[in-house]
Amino acid sequence: MAAPNLLSLTTATGKTYFANLTSTANTTLLTTGSNQVYKINNITVSNIDATTGYDVTMYLANTTAVVALAYQITVPAKSALVLTDKSGQFYLEENYQIQGGTTASGKLSTTISYEVLS
Repeated sequence: MAAPNLLSLTTATGKTYFANLTSTANTTLLTTGSNQVYKINNITVSNIDATTGYDVTMYLANTTAVVALAYQITVPAKSALVLTDKSGQFYLEENYQIQGGTTASGKLSTTISYEVLS
């Protein structure tokens, strides 16, 4: 299968993914399907702890490589970190993943806003 040609799309559907991050750094958060590409518009990580900052790590992965999108960035207590927004949007190709994790399960949550293009 191949990722769709952006000039011949038949569907563009807005989506939002959200989850609490775990202490396993390479937890798969989002995976593109066959014949799809995801336009990642925004990735935000929020810290729900009132006193302690925790680190977040996010990776982009496929079958041959895993590269860091963010590596051990501390999200201060009671705050949010915007990893990417519309000015830094990118395409997640067919069968690619966004993976992530934190130093303490249940303290950080992530929201990913994206469009499924097919």
